[in-house]
Amino acid sequence: MLNVNAKAFVPPTEVAPPPFQENIIYRYRIDTSINKYPDVVKDVQRLNNIPSLLTTRRLFAVKGDLDEESLRYFVEQNILPVANNPENENTSPSSGFLLSRTLLSLNVDMHSVFALNDAPGLLVRLDFPKEFGGEVNMPLNYAWDAFYSLVNRDHRVTAFGYSRSRIGVSSSKESGTYCHYFFVSCVDKKNDRALFSPAELSGLRAPVQRIVSVSSIVPFTCSYRTPVSVVITLGKKAKESLRSEMVADFSFNCACSFDNIEETYESLSLFEESFLDTLNNNCKWERTYIYHLSFDSDIPKEKSLVAVPIWDAIYFVGNICDDCACNIAGVSFSASESGVGVEQLLLRNKEAPFFVNATLSDIMEKKLSVDTTNTLFGGIPQHIRRPFSRPLHQLAIRAISAFITNKDFSFPKEKSITRKTFSDVANAFSKSTYVAKKKCIGTQVLIGTDSYGNLFGVEIDTLSTFALPDCFGGVASRIPECVFVAVLSPSYRNLMEYRIILQDVLVFQGSDVTDTPFSERWGYVESLYIDDEDSWRHASADHVVILRARHVPFDKIQDLLSPLPSDHCTRGLVFLCSTEEISDSHKAETKQTFLWTPPESISLFFRVSKTVEVADNDQVKKALLEVVDAETDKYAPYEDEYVEYYLSAFPDVKKGSIVECLLCRDENDAHWWDILQAFSPDAKKVSTYNEVDEFVHSPSVTQKEVLWLLNASSYVCERCGRVNDKGMRNERHNSYWCHFCWIETGHGDCVYCGRTFALGMLHEQSHLFYCENCWTCFSTWNTEAERGYHVPPPPNAKITQQVTTRCISLLIDMVNTKVPTNDVLDLCCGGSVVRKWMRNKTDRYLGIDNQSTIVDSMRESIHSSKELLPNARYNVICADVFSKDLWMETITKVHPRQFHTIACFSGLHHAFVNEEQARIFVGSVANALVPGGGFLGLFIDADILHARGKTFSNSIVQSKWEDSAVPRIGNHFTITVEGEEEREVNVVPMDFLIAVATEYGMTVMTEACQTLGDLVEKDPNWTKVPSAEEREYLGVLRSFAFKKDSTHQLPSTQPSKVQNDSRN
Repeated sequence: MLNVNAKAFVPPTEVAPPPFQENIIYRYRIDTSINKYPDVVKDVQRLNNIPSLLTTRRLFAVKGDLDEESLRYFVEQNILPVANNPENENTSPSSGFLLSRTLLSLNVDMHSVFALNDAPGLLVRLDFPKEFGGEVNMPLNYAWDAFYSLVNRDHRVTAFGYSRSRIGVSSSKESGTYCHYFFVSCVDKKNDRALFSPAELSGLRAPVQRIVSVSSIVPFTCSYRTPVSVVITLGKKAKESLRSEMVADFSFNCACSFDNIEETYESLSLFEESFLDTLNNNCKWERTYIYHLSFDSDIPKEKSLVAVPIWDAIYFVGNICDDCACNIAGVSFSASESGVGVEQLLLRNKEAPFFVNATLSDIMEKKLSVDTTNTLFGGIPQHIRRPFSRPLHQLAIRAISAFITNKDFSFPKEKSITRKTFSDVANAFSKSTYVAKKKCIGTQVLIGTDSYGNLFGVEIDTLSTFALPDCFGGVASRIPECVFVAVLSPSYRNLMEYRIILQDVLVFQGSDVTDTPFSERWGYVESLYIDDEDSWRHASADHVVILRARHVPFDKIQDLLSPLPSDHCTRGLVFLCSTEEISDSHKAETKQTFLWTPPESISLFFRVSKTVEVADNDQVKKALLEVVDAETDKYAPYEDEYVEYYLSAFPDVKKGSIVECLLCRDENDAHWWDILQAFSPDAKKVSTYNEVDEFVHSPSVTQKEVLWLLNASSYVCERCGRVNDKGMRNERHNSYWCHFCWIETGHGDCVYCGRTFALGMLHEQSHLFYCENCWTCFSTWNTEAERGYHVPPPPNAKITQQVTTRCISLLIDMVNTKVPTNDVLDLCCGGSVVRKWMRNKTDRYLGIDNQSTIVDSMRESIHSSKELLPNARYNVICADVFSKDLWMETITKVHPRQFHTIACFSGLHHAFVNEEQARIFVGSVANALVPGGGFLGLFIDADILHARGKTFSNSIVQSKWEDSAVPRIGNHFTITVEGEEEREVNVVPMDFLIAVATEYGMTVMTEACQTLGDLVEKDPNWTKVPSAEEREYLGVLRSFAFKKDSTHQLPSTQPSKVQNDSRN
């Protein structure tokens, strides 16, 4: 068949040109797609050779003159449109071009065609951007000029050209690894290695990734299909399944174990040699050849046993294939859970050619290939990786052995700043010098350099290794023999851009510096003049830049705190001790590294135990959350908590998934979880129960409190050495003393009068501090009180009421010389004896009653009274005396300090509904009294009344008991006095009242505990004689009085247990 395109180069008067003419180059366009697929069928009509390519017009001549200018125009037309973008294929479908010194035509002597078809050559892989959208046309144009000048005058070269391919195509247009190649065809095999020297290659103006010797180079590079496809099996079952239907053309068995770094990479290196020998082994590439690489050893199922991640082995092979214009057609595993990393690869890369026990025909039918640039594994984006050189790889392995898998070495752990750790953090900040830095979000890595400054990296979590371009920010020269601790974080400027932030240094210029204090170590880093993280907002042309973290002293920390940048990958602050040595991080006495996370940024990692449907909403599901039990190292539910999520947002969440959840709270401190990210199993470390519990049940530390921590050193007590901002300067010792030391030396804040740091003593039982003046006040009584003054009863009062009013006055006179009465609380006041308190010269009086008419009447009486002292403060309020919030809500608003005396002359039985309420009431009274204060009142003695029978009646009083009732707490009886309405009264046992009062530090005043009949009979000024029935009534009314313990605690050089507990 005649190639009509070749006629453009055939002179009209000649049949054919000579096979070789000096400086004449014929131009051919390779019209095949850059997406190449394996095709193992060897059909005469589909053979992959130059005659077949000419026949099918996949290789065709371009019309034009044969001069240099026309050639230059042809090259620019084919190079300048090149881009790593599949959309450009519509306008520029060509995958390259071929320049030949001989005419390739089917109507001339075919000797030159077959000679070029069989000629060996070199394939030059160019180190250009391999990701989607990478700019390659201009660097490619410059590199071609250098390449052309290198090979054009060398007559050993029979043909040369450019080709490109896209490996790993999926439904996403951003997928695929873009590879760019130059190739040359040589006269014979002896000349192929001598064509280029390293010095000549340096003039290509673009890094050369690899040079490979290939037999039949033109069919190899110009084919529409992949010349060689590698199929990888992991495990014996996968290997047997692959061979069950078809057999590969070549095979290699890696006899290695993934828990042995050296052994694994030694086997991979042997595979590399075997694979490269295969490409140079007289193959004509008329179809796709299959190369089977098998790993018989199983992948460890425990993460701690994995020395070489499974993806690193696949990536190693994938880089070789990319360099050689080949691909990995598929990877077959023995089981989806056959080892660490396998399930992650399968779940995160659903369109990738990853199989389980697949046959070779099944893999070939899929026509897929592994995308080394976009496969998801671990936390390192594949597009920033660079292939390893052997020496650089060995350095990375040594770094793993020295700093990651070495049991004698550990990185300092960050201790979270919470309410529980706040005191420890304050003490640490006060005693050591700390610096602060932003907490970077990202993947923790080791970054190292060899003696030439070539860069390598290790992902600490997965042990995945990779090489990097020379990407130190702001550094002109290379940095040799260093190992840094760093965090790889995304840059907010572009989805493809990343920043590596150096956090610390382990090896500096060949010397181990882990025994060096941090301040000195960081000085080494600063001496390299690497730009800090705030100077670069995004990455470089390599999509990654290495910067150093910005460490600031406390006096400049406001720059980091106000405000925390929302457009950077930071989450709080890390505080590092500048005197800490990394090698001591495993010791108990080591200085802590602290982490503060803003309350709105706290997130934790959970494992999903199962997912359940949400009723009445098929768009939302519920995931039950699990954490790690620190003791058993197994998963356990966390308090039956869950997180709800939209299926459309997280469709891949299932049992075993890892989810990062944001801790959210409302104003009532109720909490819930929101999913931030979802990961495949084992992709992230799950938080422990204690870690989660500490954040959930301990309120978060605010930014204001963090700023207080920075000044912790100014609140160090020079007496006890602890940090406490509740203190003041001791002028005598010219030093700062904390509040507790002032108390221990007899000083403190008086809870009664409010004086601060006054000389005084603690109350032994309550451990409350009172100044000397108040102690004196509590131990004195009103000497000017009008003792013997009896409040006149109301007009027309009956004798029983007259006796009651008089006995209250007698009781007040009786306790006046034993307890202070300058500050009185009168419960259920009723208004009958307020004048007695005025005559008692009481300065402050608070009466409480639940009847508003009585309250209004008392207020009017007080306002109009002439007996009130000029500076006295009397007040009456309307409230329920026995409500739960009386003391904390009602009384404290009008009277915030304790009382000298509390009286309850009526209604006491309302507090004795049951034992619990009675204890609460008596305890509240005791707490409301000053040391030495008094509690007095009246009540009906149920024992006496019950002794008179289940029913009792006379003209004054009638009482009735239920059959089962006894005079004990929780019982009641009914009573009617002088024809009034019958009322129900709770039993107030005297022995119970004394016992409970004693528990709360109150001692009974026995002389005040009498019946009203006994009290009035002993009054020499009482002249009225009550009747027998009146005596019976007065005999069941009993008075009582208690005095609160006033024992004080002398100052001591040793703090009490309560004080120690308060400090801690």
